[in-house]
Amino acid sequence: MLGNGEIDVAIMLHDLAESGVVRNALAIAGAAHREGMNTEIWVVDGAGPLIAQIPHGVGLVTLGGLGSKWKNRRLAGVAAMGNLARAYRERRPKVALSAGNHFHITASAAYFFAGSPNSVRLHFRASNPPFRGRDIRFGAVLAWLYRLRFMGARRIISVSAELGEILVKTIRLDPSSVVTIANSIDLEAVAERAAEAPEHPWFAAGEPPVLLGIGRLAPQKNFSLLIEAFAQVRRARPLRLAIIGDGAGDELAKLQALAANLGLTSADVWFAGHQSNPLKFLAHAGLFVLSSNWEGMSNVLLEAMACGCPIVATDCPTGVREQLDNGRIGPIVPINDPEKLANAIARRLEEPRGSEGLIEYVARFDHDNMLAAYTNLFRSEAGDGATV
Repeated sequence: MLGNGEIDVAIMLHDLAESGVVRNALAIAGAAHREGMNTEIWVVDGAGPLIAQIPHGVGLVTLGGLGSKWKNRRLAGVAAMGNLARAYRERRPKVALSAGNHFHITASAAYFFAGSPNSVRLHFRASNPPFRGRDIRFGAVLAWLYRLRFMGARRIISVSAELGEILVKTIRLDPSSVVTIANSIDLEAVAERAAEAPEHPWFAAGEPPVLLGIGRLAPQKNFSLLIEAFAQVRRARPLRLAIIGDGAGDELAKLQALAANLGLTSADVWFAGHQSNPLKFLAHAGLFVLSSNWEGMSNVLLEAMACGCPIVATDCPTGVREQLDNGRIGPIVPINDPEKLANAIARRLEEPRGSEGLIEYVARFDHDNMLAAYTNLFRSEAGDGATV
């Protein structure tokens, strides 16, 4: 058994904000701990609502320094490199996993500054594609620059098969270093949270259907596309839109202004902000719409299916085609086409809900399979007798 006083697994993040990346990282940490591995979460900034969900027995190391005081993630990461390099040298984790794309450059550079110790096996979880749309040309120079973020990598773990193929064919990473462990879902936990009653009156029986968008208020999620498509469908039938999520900057103001310009009011669109349990809304929504420009492999798409909520999604890279079985489970439409998205929404609302089939289908993305794949990988890496 591992865990002899040394650190077996360190999972690195910027903070503990509400996001799929952080939720997956905490689940992986909990699984490693249950398998007897001495596991820690390392963060630049210890703030965030998910701090309360760190699994019991998993340590929290706040790297601190100037990095925790800067609001800009990239600058904060640069400022934290010295402390992270020291953590590599002093805490000597057998496996160090950078859990999200936002942290890879910091993890890689700090590993170099630490002297690239062979006793620390550096892993990267690739959770988003390198470009923001389909059919984008990615030349040799850009590919080389992108590869730098994986400097020192023992393994790159892709969250979808499509993303793994991009990393090998477009970014030209060594195929032997890339493994795919797809995102997954804890069906029991989802069922428990989905059973809560949503207190908002829009979700009461007999009310018009509610379209639901969930995610950070950021250009990646392309909620402006969702609002434009909703406005088109709204002209033909009673319908409401709720967008759950918060974000930095003026993104909310932009979305509110767009809604107003389209003649929509607070009676049509609810900007719900952060919700501790969005699943209770998914279980009662008329339709979940993924309007993103890009994803890695959408956690909320899995959650929607597990809640029995019908889906329409954009054909964004990556993972959507895999998750929706190339459109068999829910319509997939081109990115940035409000008319086609509106048409797909209108058609899907007229079809049977099909909740039982969605819940049955999503069982193939069972959480236990993903977590077992990570713990097996960690055990293999940590147990091979590497020395400095």
